[in-house]
Amino acid sequence: MARSCIVAGAKPAPNFVDIEDVTELFILTKGVRDVISLAHDYIAQGPLAVMFWGNRMPASEESGVVTPEGVRSEFDRVQTMLHQSCEPEYSEPCAAALRELAIIYRTMQYFMRHSGVDPGHVLQWLTMVPMEFVRLIEQRHQAALVVLAYYAAAMTSVREVWYTKDWSVYALQGVRMALDEGMQHWLEWPEEQIRTDLAVLKESK
Repeated sequence: MARSCIVAGAKPAPNFVDIEDVTELFILTKGVRDVISLAHDYIAQGPLAVMFWGNRMPASEESGVVTPEGVRSEFDRVQTMLHQSCEPEYSEPCAAALRELAIIYRTMQYFMRHSGVDPGHVLQWLTMVPMEFVRLIEQRHQAALVVLAYYAAAMTSVREVWYTKDWSVYALQGVRMALDEGMQHWLEWPEEQIRTDLAVLKESK
């Protein structure tokens, strides 16, 4: 991710992350997860256990975290689009990725109000989505790119970290360049979240 940010920042304006680089990021991250999973039980019980549990909100707190209406209604709108515009073999991987992304937004909301959002709270989505969704991004499937744009918005929460520096802005621009004109309006909400530093997560219940 750090490399893609550096490359994007060095390009002539508009700066952007290539969709190929995004796909590579998914694959590399999933590869690391698969390697770690071989020693999961051993690591999860040792001093490095925070690698597995530190990015989750406490189970005792989950019932008290209510995602703001501004997020729920927008995700419902995307969900409707997926079912109306995609064949089942395409809509289901996208819908699964969107469901996992909803969990990321709830997690961010919780940590914004407590210890602060850590990159791991957001980056874990890369390992949560199905591989079919990653392939759709690689193929520049329009609905999958829309879901990716909503993830780019989430990355705004860690945009000042050196290895994620402005990745949200660069990735959204990459999505914009890959989306058909008729799908461009789906970038309005992610753009607003980047512009307002995810103000939607600071709304009251």
